[in-house]
Amino acid sequence: MARPKKPTSDKRAQWIKARVSPAEHAEILLRAAGASLSSSEFLRRAALSTEVVVQQGASADFETVDQLRRIGVNLNQLARVANKTGYMPDGLEEALAKVDQLLDRMIEL
Repeated sequence: MARPKKPTSDKRAQWIKARVSPAEHAEILLRAAGASLSSSEFLRRAALSTEVVVQQGASADFETVDQLRRIGVNLNQLARVANKTGYMPDGLEEALAKVDQLLDRMIEL
């Protein structure tokens, strides 16, 4: 037996498009993930003034943890080279500052 069709009033067939900067896009995705919602559902709730509750202490998803592990491996390799040779690659401090900012944002959520 086929699944019953939704009434026309319940179908989400309309599109609302909005332009955002890369920073705004990242913030929206971060907040949606913190609330365990898709970006579409997060934006619907926010736009309709429904309270969006960010789950405190929610565990990080696998992809986030995996990316953090990869960053740690790369930083460890760079630290070994810096300790052996005294050479600090250009842009490393800036990259570390960005990672630090992202981690601070994740902790705040």
